[in-house]
Amino acid sequence: MTDIHISYIADGGFKDVECEGVCHKKTLPYLSVVQATDGEYEIRINDGETKRTGTGGFFIAPAFALQTIVHHVGQQSGTMTARWIFLDVTLDGKDRLENLYTFPTVLTMSEAPELCSAMDRFFAANDDFEATYCLYNVVRLLVRHGNKIEKPQNEFDRTITAYLSEHYAEKIGVPELAKAVCMSESNFYAVFKKRFGQSPTAYLNQYRITLAAKMIGETDIPICRIAEAVGIPDATYFNRRFRKDIGSTPTQYRTFFHSGQK
Repeated sequence: MTDIHISYIADGGFKDVECEGVCHKKTLPYLSVVQATDGEYEIRINDGETKRTGTGGFFIAPAFALQTIVHHVGQQSGTMTARWIFLDVTLDGKDRLENLYTFPTVLTMSEAPELCSAMDRFFAANDDFEATYCLYNVVRLLVRHGNKIEKPQNEFDRTITAYLSEHYAEKIGVPELAKAVCMSESNFYAVFKKRFGQSPTAYLNQYRITLAAKMIGETDIPICRIAEAVGIPDATYFNRRFRKDIGSTPTQYRTFFHSGQK
């Protein structure tokens, strides 16, 4: 029997009337399952094809993938409403779910009515026991829609993602990353870009900004302290990079979250 362990779970939702055409780019350190319950998303994962969820549809993004997301309000309502679950799931104590299965970028409402029902039950759960049961059902349905990978994530990928998640706040670059996987810097750079689709520096800074966005949205910690905590102490660079990746300034992003929206 496979040991299925959920080590991280976060959920949320939003309703907004001023998000038409708003584009966000982010990289999250966990699997994202996001449903547009009114309106729809345009979504591109890494350099893949841009797809639309349609109203009621889902997009599924693996951990550490670049998400390019465009919001669209409903034609009749003029509103966009969405809900999401973020997960870190490992199987048999070593492999993340998305390293063993590939998932469709988009599942329309007609393709995944059971997943929609499972999300309904999860968000309506009355206690942690019921919510946990519903959550494992969500994972079961994801696997049903996924395809098993013949060659799961290799040791290079696992070592690098683990190293980044532990050392992102430190002053690290190609020399430190190459040393972590016992490679020359030139060979490491080539392999990293092939595996992750961008340079190590670009990937690391994008990861830092994503973590900063989460902290800005969920806490009242001063933005300057958050920038330092994720490893970007230069306030000017942090603000410029945040606006480029997220689509708004850090202050605007916090105001947006704290008004009950995302």
